[in-house]
Amino acid sequence: MQRGAGCGRGDRGRGAGVRAVGLALAISVALAVSVALVGCSVVDPETPDDRDATRPAPTSSGSPTDASSPPVTPEALTADDVRQAAPPLLPGGPSLTVMAGTEVAHTADGGVETATWTPAPTSSGSTSSPDVAANATAAVAAPEGGAFEVQTDGTVLVRGADGGPVAALRVTGGRLALRAADLVTVAADGDGEVALVVGTHALASADWGEREGGRSLAVVPTPWARTAGDAGLALLWHQIVTSHPDADTATMFDQLVCHALGAPGKDAWNLEPWRPDVGLVAVLLARCNPT
Repeated sequence: MQRGAGCGRGDRGRGAGVRAVGLALAISVALAVSVALVGCSVVDPETPDDRDATRPAPTSSGSPTDASSPPVTPEALTADDVRQAAPPLLPGGPSLTVMAGTEVAHTADGGVETATWTPAPTSSGSTSSPDVAANATAAVAAPEGGAFEVQTDGTVLVRGADGGPVAALRVTGGRLALRAADLVTVAADGDGEVALVVGTHALASADWGEREGGRSLAVVPTPWARTAGDAGLALLWHQIVTSHPDADTATMFDQLVCHALGAPGKDAWNLEPWRPDVGLVAVLLARCNPT
């Protein structure tokens, strides 16, 4: 995962490029020792299009104010349009506006909101166009003053106005396109259901204790965070070091990544500050317990 600014030790100086290369190598090693990884949708970043100042204003459902007006298209929206048209999916999380003619179902459970919908056909009657702008069915805006940070696995970290992580999202059945720092659109892969999952609570508990060898922090991620990809892991690390600043060390972070990759279902992930800082690859090879 990327250790971006605001994710603990990443604030103090390792570049995102170095971190990404390091993780790519780590994942290769992890695969060699039979560590299972979770796949994600591919992100297709794009530059924001020129926006038409005369676009129709969206209503609370994201539809044009006049049924005879042309439909609101993702390239014509701004993040402000989306935030005005719909409330955040979760406190501190992004807002979602789905294009006219599409019904959205929402379920919420313990700080995780899932929005699902089946895309409405485009004017040509097809949802399979390779052009993301032509068949996008939803626009998602970051909190005001915030931004999206796309991770290497296609998940997206949501940052608040202060730059700190506030949520993580991933899409299944669709493709994400970054339209602006605070705006993404979601295009369906086909005519099936699209699901957008947003989570804000990654840490269930974290308690210091003593184990063989010395001090240990028992971290219990929420069920959602265990499979939320790189963005969920970045949010989890941020919430750990916010509640326990003394956990913010290189070896603790590498042990966390190792548990997320190799033991996601383990009840508690024990992170031990006394273990040496030997780098993520060595931590993976040592099964999260470097000596």
